[in-house]
Amino acid sequence: MIGNMKTISVTLDEATLAALRRLTTEPERRSRSAVVRAAVLGLWEKTTRTEREERERRILRAHRTKLSRQAKALIGEQADS
Repeated sequence: MIGNMKTISVTLDEATLAALRRLTTEPERRSRSAVVRAAVLGLWEKTTRTEREERERRILRAHRTKLSRQAKALIGEQADS
């Protein structure tokens, strides 16, 4: 059990509520709260991973030319060895 819990209220459409019911039935026997926590944390992890990957893509695009020159120089050095 996670400590320091807060109670909130959410509104769900019938299809989402039906999916939640299916996720909280046998054999898993997870509570609705546990399913919602897992879903929120999963979405948070996905969102932060996507944001980090986009930040890294911007950095790579910004330094593309320099990185390409460095890679070619390194390959050249290795070929000469």
